[in-house]
Amino acid sequence: MTDRDALSTPMKFLLVEGNDDKRFFEAFMRHLGETAVAVEIYGGKENLGNRLVNLSGRLNSLAAASVGIVRDADESAQSAFDSVIGSLRRVNLPTPDAPNTPTDRDGLRVSVLILPPDREQGELENVCLRSIESAADLQCVETYFDCLSKVEPLISANHLAKARLHSYLAAGPVYATQGSESVRRRPGLRLGEAAEAGV
Repeated sequence: MTDRDALSTPMKFLLVEGNDDKRFFEAFMRHLGETAVAVEIYGGKENLGNRLVNLSGRLNSLAAASVGIVRDADESAQSAFDSVIGSLRRVNLPTPDAPNTPTDRDGLRVSVLILPPDREQGELENVCLRSIESAADLQCVETYFDCLSKVEPLISANHLAKARLHSYLAAGPVYATQGSESVRRRPGLRLGEAAEAGV
């Protein structure tokens, strides 16, 4: 492939907040069979603008590209989205009108995903908890948190999903062994590690 061919090849970038998110989304891309997405860390919401400055310089050399930005809603999905849009405007990149609604300009497509996508508050862990809400062992976690809810100080609502998911992962994923017996191994996985392990 010549340099000219490389410049005409569309590139896909997915910007995520931190290392755990990177590991999670890389595992998710592998699960989907998507190999053309470069998952990159922007290092927290305060650093998104700086990361976009660096990325925009690289985008200028590409004939076509797409950029997805993933951000937790935290306490306000609208505030999170507005913050991302402000960062995009400061570096003169296309600005979507709403989350999950890509916008295109001059060969560049930009999309913003606020997690969870259908709630005003929350984070990636809320989405992951939904994927296991029918798991039998999640009831053990719920019993634990019912008990904790009676003890001071309470876990803030903004951190509850993260605490519940970490508690679920603390026992380790279930692995089938030879025969019909199952065992748990690798207790205490973080979210990205669990995604890599196929949980």
